[in-house]
Amino acid sequence: MLSSPMGAVPTSVGVTLVRGLDLGVLGTIPFIVALLLGEAPQLLQGIALVVAAGLGALAVGTAQRRSS
Repeated sequence: MLSSPMGAVPTSVGVTLVRGLDLGVLGTIPFIVALLLGEAPQLLQGIALVVAAGLGALAVGTAQRRSS
């Protein structure tokens, strides 16, 4: 067990944080583009929605089932 500010955490939790694609970083790409543009045009909002839906589908599609 690892101690953390939120309580004890199993040591195997760290493995899930460093394994696989970081969808959180990929999901912020439209946000970064909006920051660089200085505004969020409707086209970019639509692209952000499609990116979020695609990343969600990717996460669900590649999830591994736990064996009980």
